[in-house]
Amino acid sequence: MLFGIPLQSGKILSTVTTFKILQQPIYSLPDTISMIAQTKVSLDRIASYHCLDNLDSGLAEIFPRGDSDIAIKITNGSFSWDVSSCDPALKDINIKVAHGIKVAVCGTVGSGKSSLLSCILGEVPKLSGSVKLSGSKAFVA
Repeated sequence: MLFGIPLQSGKILSTVTTFKILQQPIYSLPDTISMIAQTKVSLDRIASYHCLDNLDSGLAEIFPRGDSDIAIKITNGSFSWDVSSCDPALKDINIKVAHGIKVAVCGTVGSGKSSLLSCILGEVPKLSGSVKLSGSKAFVA
């Protein structure tokens, strides 16, 4: 007898089986909660991405590939993530890259490597200077 209830083999077997069936879902509950939280964060990021304004197509002049030997040319470029800021993230940028040339962008953490590539892709507002691109562009991270 347990708690005033007579113990019978059928009740014991069904109770043990019920706990065995519930064991795996109970063990996986923390992982499920974590996945739900990660899913919510991902959906929030996607939603905020869809609410962004379109990029300004006038940030760079784009020419067909055959028109020039130069693939990327930035002259006296100043760029800022915040257009209202008077302090540009990158200033006095002068770059000339010919077609077929491989370029490595190296530097310390926070030195502006990603910002420079974002300028070439037209993702950072241009404050001054000119950006000329010839051919197509692709970004792989």
